Amino acid sequence: MYGMRNFFFVVSLLLAGCSNSLPSYERELSAFIPQEEVVEVLEFDDFGAEKFPGECVWFELSHVVDGDTVKLVDGSSVRFVGIDTPETVHPSKPVQRCGPEASNWTKKVFENNEKVCLIFNSLSDERDKYDRRLAYPFTEEGVDVTAELLRLGLARGYFYFPFSRKDEFRFYHDVAKLLKKGLWGKDNCERVY
Repeated sequence: MYGMRNFFFVVSLLLAGCSNSLPSYERELSAFIPQEEVVEVLEFDDFGAEKFPGECVWFELSHVVDGDTVKLVDGSSVRFVGIDTPETVHPSKPVQRCGPEASNWTKKVFENNEKVCLIFNSLSDERDKYDRRLAYPFTEEGVDVTAELLRLGLARGYFYFPFSRKDEFRFYHDVAKLLKKGLWGKDNCERVY
């Protein structure tokens, strides 16, 4: 009997000591109702509105090579900063899924343009190891080509090197992926534009 009384006494002390540390489960009823996932909307400065046409360096456009590269009349190539489109003309790689669509979209957007506006990236070199110019291209009408390719899901963000629009491009890349556009979807890439 003495041992049983000590047992109850110890249990009572433990319960009394724990009563203040037990979690409260009081919640509003709304906490149990499923909510739509909220996607954070980020605000970015409108790069095109701020930079086009004031910071443009205009070049005569020869032709579109593929989704992320154009050729100038002077013979030099321009690689678009911050993106990578699937291959269509690589000498050692096959044509990749969505590559023709990315290339065709870039050809279409430059279709009636004799010039290309290049805005150079302040955080990187002007040329890459293949001697291609590195820039953000805009059409004569002011279309921000790199941003549009990302928004449509026809390009991936290329985040290995520093560039001034990295956060903005990461957002466009992630939203296209979330919405399963272009490269990120199961459907034909032509449906994105």
